Amino acid sequence: MDYPEYLLAKPSYDRHITFDDKNSTPLYLVRHTNSKDIKDEYGRLKSDCVNLRTGELKDYSTNLLGVFKPDDCIISAPLRSSPNYHFFERAWQRSEKVLVPVFQVDFDLKEERGQFYLRVSNFHLKEFGPTDECSPTPHCKVLHTPTNTNFWHCSLRWYCNGKDSEEWEDKKLRKMRAVMRAFIIKFAEFDLPEYHTLDPSNYCSEL
Repeated sequence: MDYPEYLLAKPSYDRHITFDDKNSTPLYLVRHTNSKDIKDEYGRLKSDCVNLRTGELKDYSTNLLGVFKPDDCIISAPLRSSPNYHFFERAWQRSEKVLVPVFQVDFDLKEERGQFYLRVSNFHLKEFGPTDECSPTPHCKVLHTPTNTNFWHCSLRWYCNGKDSEEWEDKKLRKMRAVMRAFIIKFAEFDLPEYHTLDPSNYCSEL
């Protein structure tokens, strides 16, 4: 199988995507799960699907639907055994030459995966409290965090007392974890939404 080259950055991609009121409303994120069995007895997202290690939750990995398709969720990249693993897992930089991952060397497929969807406007700049751990009320941001295997990678990041979740101490992360997880579960959608593809002018200089 060939790696979908549309997941990789092109030379004309010259900046990160910035989410705002103009482009976030019709946009959706997709998050893969390890199983297709993801609903609990109440029809909500199973907590196990978000029951990640604390370090993963503070920078919650998703993909922006549009160029990235729901079927791309089965792609597992990069493989830790890949000779190019450290390059592929790195954050994208415009100056770096793109390498195309090779099947069963740099990436594999996990057909057993499921997925759910998160509307960008439900998360970007939204309060996810209340909690007495933060003042003012903590909020979430959707950040474009492209990698060398996936330009469409995005992260949910959390802010408390003016600090990004990447800066929190482990003790604070453990206290905030349940609130962050509940916020994701609250807005998780299971049916494929009517999503839109972001206009290339948001990340591309050559149209």
